Amino acid sequence: MPVFELEANGKSYEIEAPTQAAALSAFQGFSSKASARPQASQPQYDAMGNAMGGSESFDAPVAGPSPVRDQVNDIAKGIGGGLVRGAAGTVGLVTDTLPTWVKGGSDYLARKITGQTEEQQQAEQRDFAASLPQALSRTAGGIVNAGKTENLQRGIESVTGEAYEPTTRAGKIASRAAEFIPGAVAPGLAMGRLGTLGREAVAWGAIPGATSEVAGQVFEGGALETPARIAGGLAGGIGAAAAMRGGTGGNMVRQAIDGATPQQIDAAEQLFQRAQQAGQPISRAEALQSVTGGTTGLGDLQHTVEGLGGMKQFYAQRPAQNEAAARRVFDEVVPQAADPSQIGPTVGGVAQQAMRESPVGRILDDTLFQAGPRVTPEQAGTTMQQELRGVYDRREGMRSALADRDYTAARQAGVPVPTANVDSFIERELQTAKGETLRALQQARQTLYRPDGSLDASVTGLHNARGAITDLIDQATRSGANNTARELGATLSRLDDALESVPAYGQARRNFRAASQPLEPFDQTRAPGRIIERDQYGQRNVMPADRVPQAIQQGGPSAARDFNAVATPAAREAFEQNIVTQVLDKATREGTDLSADSIRQALRQNEDVLRQYPGVRDRLESVAIAREGLARLEGTPLGKLAQRDQTTRAAVDALFPQNPAPGSAGEIADAIGTLAQRNSWAARQLVRTHAESMFNEASQRLAAGPNQSGGAKFAAQIRGNPQQAENLEAAVKALPNGDSTWRGFNSFLDILEAQQFRQPAGSRTAFKAPGVEDMKTGGLANGAAQLVATGGFAWPKKALAAVQNWNVGRNLDDLSRLLTDPAAANDFRAIATAPAGSNKALALTARLAIVAGNGREADRPRVRITQNSGGR
Repeated sequence: MPVFELEANGKSYEIEAPTQAAALSAFQGFSSKASARPQASQPQYDAMGNAMGGSESFDAPVAGPSPVRDQVNDIAKGIGGGLVRGAAGTVGLVTDTLPTWVKGGSDYLARKITGQTEEQQQAEQRDFAASLPQALSRTAGGIVNAGKTENLQRGIESVTGEAYEPTTRAGKIASRAAEFIPGAVAPGLAMGRLGTLGREAVAWGAIPGATSEVAGQVFEGGALETPARIAGGLAGGIGAAAAMRGGTGGNMVRQAIDGATPQQIDAAEQLFQRAQQAGQPISRAEALQSVTGGTTGLGDLQHTVEGLGGMKQFYAQRPAQNEAAARRVFDEVVPQAADPSQIGPTVGGVAQQAMRESPVGRILDDTLFQAGPRVTPEQAGTTMQQELRGVYDRREGMRSALADRDYTAARQAGVPVPTANVDSFIERELQTAKGETLRALQQARQTLYRPDGSLDASVTGLHNARGAITDLIDQATRSGANNTARELGATLSRLDDALESVPAYGQARRNFRAASQPLEPFDQTRAPGRIIERDQYGQRNVMPADRVPQAIQQGGPSAARDFNAVATPAAREAFEQNIVTQVLDKATREGTDLSADSIRQALRQNEDVLRQYPGVRDRLESVAIAREGLARLEGTPLGKLAQRDQTTRAAVDALFPQNPAPGSAGEIADAIGTLAQRNSWAARQLVRTHAESMFNEASQRLAAGPNQSGGAKFAAQIRGNPQQAENLEAAVKALPNGDSTWRGFNSFLDILEAQQFRQPAGSRTAFKAPGVEDMKTGGLANGAAQLVATGGFAWPKKALAAVQNWNVGRNLDDLSRLLTDPAAANDFRAIATAPAGSNKALALTARLAIVAGNGREADRPRVRITQNSGGR
C-alpha cells in the first residue's frame, strides 16, 4: 500500500493508505482525535513515539459523518468504488497467494456448506478461475490484467478513475455491498445464466456485503473486527440462501430432483393430481420417477423418509384405494357377470357362428353341400342290394326265356343221349369215394335213372338230371366240401358232353352260355353275387345291408369293376355317397371340424378303388381345399375362440396369450370387434375377466398384511411386453365406446405403473446415511449457524442429539407434506425450479466474506508518526 508523508507542527507523518485522498482523510481524523485528548502535551506524544522506538502507528478511521448534502454523493461514489475493488478482488480471489489459514478456512466452510469433496472443490475453483477474465470483460469494460489484486485494481482505475473510499457509515455499507457484487455474478456471467443475475447480485453479493460491513463496524478497531466481518458475510449469505431455497426438506428435494426438466416436473404434477382425482393417490416421488424413467434421486429420498417412519399412513391406505379404483374401472368395461362360467361357452358359440358366416366358412359349407348328403353303410347297402337284385332278376329272366325256347326245341328233336359213359364214370368214382363224396355221387348217379330203374337217355330227363347235379355242387360249395364239389363237377362235365352230342341240345347250350355272360358278375364267388345271395329258401339276403359297401371296397379294383358292370345309377350313387360320408366322418375331429390332411390321407389309402369313381375323388378334393382355407382363419384369435366346449379360462388365454405373436394387435381387434357385433356382453365380459383375474392374483394379501405393491405388479403383468400392451389396448378399443373406455383404463394403469417406482423395504440402503445426516443438521442455515456460533467445537452430545432428533422429525413432516399433499403443488414447483448452483453461490459468499474481511483490515489507512529529528 502506498505511504504518503505529511508535515505538521514540526513533525513528519507517514500515512499508509490506498490513495492520497484516503491519506488526507485519515490524517484529518487522526488530528481531530488527537486534539480532543484531555491530557498530554505534544512533547508527551513525542515521548510516546520515542518510547515506541521512534515511531507510533494508529488506525486512522475516516472522519465522522459528512453533512447531509454529501451523504448521497458519498453513497453513490462508495458504490462505484466498491464495484471497482470488487472486480479486482474477484480475480484476485483466485490469482493472489492467500495466506494458507485464510484459504484453508474458506475452503473448509465452503465444503461444509455444499457437501463437496476437496477434489470437486478444487476442480470448481479451476473452472471459476478460467471463467473470470471473460466475466470481468463484460462488467469492467474489457480491461483485465493478470497478477495481484492491487495491480488489477490499478488497471481498472486507469479507466474508471481512482476507486473512491467513502467516509460515512452509510457509504461504507453501500460500498461494501457493491464490492461483493462482481464475485456473486461472475459465475452466472461465465455460464451465460443472465436471467438470474439480478437475484444473485442481491442474494449472494449485496446482502452478504452489507451484513459484513455492519458487523465489522460494531467491532471496528478491535481484535474481533475481522472475525465479525467474516461472520457477518456468512450470516447474510446464509440468510439469503435460506430465503431463496427454503428449509432442509426443501433443500433435499431440490438436490434429489436435480436434472429434471420443467416439462417433466409439470408432467409429474399432472400425473400426481390425476391420481388424487382417481382416488388412488401416489407420491410426487413416484410421479416424477415415472415421468423421468427413474433417473432422479427423489425415489431414494422418499425411501429414506419411509425408512425413518414417515408416510406410513399414506401407504397403509393404498391396497384399499387400488381395490376400489380397479372395481370402478372394470365396471366401466361391463358389470361383473352373475354366471362367469357361461362366458366361455357363449363366446365359443358366437365365434363359431362368426366362422361359419365368414367368406371361407360359406365356401366350405357350399362345398360340403355339393359333396352330397350323408349316406350310412346300411342305407347304401340296402339300395345296392335292391338295385343289383333287380338287375340280376332281369338278366336271369331273359336268359331263362331264351333257354326255355332252345331247350324245348332240343327235347322235341327226340335224339337219344349216350349216357352209358356217364354212368360208367360215376361207377368208377364210387369205388374210391367215401363219406359225403360217396353219398353225393350216389345222388348224382340216381338222377340218371328213371323211376323204373332204367337208364334215362332222353334230353329232357338228362337235362333235369343236370340241374339236380348243379344244385348238389352248390350245396357242397357252401358247406366247404370242396372235394365233393370237384367230383360232382367232373360228373356234370361228362353229362354236358353227352348232352351236347345231340345237335339241337348243343346249340341250346351255346345260346345259354351267351345269355349267361351278363350274369357272370353275379357269380357267388364275385362281389355282386355275394351281395344278392339269398338263403336256401330265397327269402332274405345272406349278406347284411350295412356290410355291402365294405364288400366292394375290400374286394379292391376287381370288385369295383364287377359292381360298376352291373350297378344301376341309383346303386352306384349310393355306394359313392357312402364313400364320401366315410371319408368325411373319419376326417372329422371332435365337433364339426374337418381335417384336410385326413381327407387327403383317405384319398391315398383308397386310391385304387377311387380310380373307378373319379367323381368321389373330385368332391373330396374340393372339400379338402375349402377346409384348408378355413384352417387359416382358425389360426387367428377368432378361430381359437371358436373351439367346441370352450371354457372361460381357455377363451381368455386364446385372446391374451403370455407371449403373443408380433404384430397381432390387428387380429385381436378383429376378434373382439366381431364378437362385439354379435354379442356385446360376451366381448366385454371376456376383456373384464382377463383384467380382473390378473388383478385378483397380483393383489392377493401377503402374510405380512395387505399387499401395497399389488397394483404395480398388476400393471406390469397385464401390459407385459410391448406386444401384450398393444394387444390390450386394441382389445379394449374394439369394444363399443372403446376409445372412452380405454382412456379411463389406461389412466388407471399409468397410475399403477407409477407405484412401481416406490422402492421396496430393505432395498438400496447405502444412500440412507447421508440422507439422515442432512435431516439431522436441520438444513443449510442451521448447520452454518452452529459452525459460526460454536467456533467449530462440538456441542455436548445430549444437546446435539436432542436438536438432531427435533430436526429429523421436523424434516420428515416437511418431506412427507411435499411428497404427498395435493395443496403443496406450488411449494414443490418453487423448490423444484429454484436456480441451480445455489450451494456453489453460498460457498463463494463464504470465501468472499473471509477474504474481504482479511483484505479490509489490510487496506485500512494507517498513520505512522515518526519523530522529525532533523526537520523536514
